[in-house]
Amino acid sequence: MTALRHLREGDLVGVVAPAGPAAPEAVAAVEPLFARHGLRVRLYPSCQARHAQHGFLSGDDATRLADLHAAFAEPQVHAVCCLRGGHGSLRLLDRIDASLLRANAHKPFVGYSDITALHALRLHAGLMGLHAPMPASDLLHADAQSDAQALFTLLMRPLPRGSRLAPVRADGAWRV
Repeated sequence: MTALRHLREGDLVGVVAPAGPAAPEAVAAVEPLFARHGLRVRLYPSCQARHAQHGFLSGDDATRLADLHAAFAEPQVHAVCCLRGGHGSLRLLDRIDASLLRANAHKPFVGYSDITALHALRLHAGLMGLHAPMPASDLLHADAQSDAQALFTLLMRPLPRGSRLAPVRADGAWRV
């Protein structure tokens, strides 16, 4: 497996929504959240979309797939973070460009819930990811500051090849 590149202050993170939509106020809070941790954000169109017929999806399948591909293909993007989980990632699996993912295996990919399907596809290709909190569903709540700090600390430190991390509960908060 390829080692994940750790992020550095000022790096650009691509935020995509391959599953469900988020409220506009949650989307607006993503950029300041990442900025507090020294990172820049590119919000892809799926982050502000809602499927016309299926409101549980953040845009149509083509938009969500294009955003996922664009975030991995973009050389300036150093990590890809999912906005939230929900439903819809399974609908993309048979159309994801696995060679694009392999070519960008060094980019951390963050998410869980419905995003687990995308992690499974990456793992099948020998790629790592972080089954971790996402901005719109987990990191914007007032009581989530320690979770956000743990995630950004993890993303910004080098992880030796073969690292396996498991959270432990200490002082009332999860730590990695």
